[in-house]
Amino acid sequence: MRSISEKHSSVRGLAIRVLAVLAFAVATNIPKVSAQEYEHARTKHVDCDRGETITRVLGFVDPGDTVIIKGTCNENLLFSSPTGRYNGLTLDGRGVATISGPDSTLNVIELTGVSRFTVRGLTITGGHDGLSINTGSDIAIDTVVVENTGRHGIHFQRGTSVAFVVNSTIQNNPQNGIVINENSYVRVGFTDGIGASEGAIGPCVIQGNGGYGIRIQRASSARIYRNTIRNNVNNGVNIESASYAEIATNVINGNGKNGVAVSENSTLHLGNPTGNKNEDQPNTTSAPNGGFGLSASWGAYVVGRLGSLNGNGGASSFTHGANNNLTP
Repeated sequence: MRSISEKHSSVRGLAIRVLAVLAFAVATNIPKVSAQEYEHARTKHVDCDRGETITRVLGFVDPGDTVIIKGTCNENLLFSSPTGRYNGLTLDGRGVATISGPDSTLNVIELTGVSRFTVRGLTITGGHDGLSINTGSDIAIDTVVVENTGRHGIHFQRGTSVAFVVNSTIQNNPQNGIVINENSYVRVGFTDGIGASEGAIGPCVIQGNGGYGIRIQRASSARIYRNTIRNNVNNGVNIESASYAEIATNVINGNGKNGVAVSENSTLHLGNPTGNKNEDQPNTTSAPNGGFGLSASWGAYVVGRLGSLNGNGGASSFTHGANNNLTP
């Protein structure tokens, strides 16, 4: 199947919107298919090294099915689910299969309007974006490697809600590692909600990408805990255009510009003033970033603990009306 490619609000208004999003994002583990929900769910197998294709098998799947993939599959895949056909589907490469998109104008895997969809145990390469998720919900990306794509590694957009990226490596993509765009909400490095993140972690590595490691933009929200974000050409994490991010307990090293940058009336929580849970603890830097550890500008609001975030320009910079509410 072929895929289709694809300043400002007040801090108070943004906080209200974020609280609404987080209330909706109830504590839940990575989506799992239950026998009761999908009583006819089956497991299907694809061996691309024997000439089989995922595209062909998708013509026979039902909601809740699991597709076990073997070998290297040279395909661009589109999952559009207006009737729910692909809801609850799992693509599982068991850590050894690869999907390589042969058409650089198409995303390798694109999900549109699907829910409770899991991509697990795959290497994804080639194509335009490695994974593109549009208007999805309960999307799990678990134990994948996304590398050497044509543009971004993973792109969430168009109001995608409650998506997870865990136990994964996103590296060496020409532009950004992960993009969270257009009022989407994503968790990177864990699955459970506040107060339950201990024991529900799945740290990721986001490294060597040609733009930002993670870019959060256009009124989107993200919670990013327990990851390693390093050696990206631009900022390690960039929050812009009235977006919101909680960034805690990460290692943020050696990015070409700033470790974390926040601007344009966006809100950033760098952990909490006290506490030892994943959502509480500050971030660390052991190899300085190229600019500042933290750069805040243009009406940004920052709270939490700076930790050891650092860069060649210093630990932090607040300019152009940015609000510094960090705990000393």
